[in-house]
Amino acid sequence: MKTKKNDAKPTTTGTSEDNLQMEKKIFVGNIPDNVTNEEMEKVFSNYGFVIGVVLVPHRKCAFVEFRSVKASRKILNLVNVDKDAIKILDTTVYIKPFAMQQSKDDTITNANPEKKYLWETYQKMLQCRT
Repeated sequence: MKTKKNDAKPTTTGTSEDNLQMEKKIFVGNIPDNVTNEEMEKVFSNYGFVIGVVLVPHRKCAFVEFRSVKASRKILNLVNVDKDAIKILDTTVYIKPFAMQQSKDDTITNANPEKKYLWETYQKMLQCRT
């Protein structure tokens, strides 16, 4: 009996579609206390169509989701060249890709409690929006 080489299925912790969805999101830190969703959308819409903004003001951060990966990569490339490129209300913010490692049972495996807290806050806020 012959065995096909491609019979074994690769094991992954997420699909490429999941990865693309995560790449559309960025983390924005050091946001001013009095910034609004509208102001955030105005700033980031210069780089692409913004689907939504989730502010976490007591942590001075936010999550921004773009319609395309191209838009999020554009802004990430910009801040890699000039870390002071993005200002909101005269405050320089820092921007990072938003990515969390997830295990097979879809729970956060990142050991950093701050990132876990922010991820959970982001998920709760998304649920409130729908």
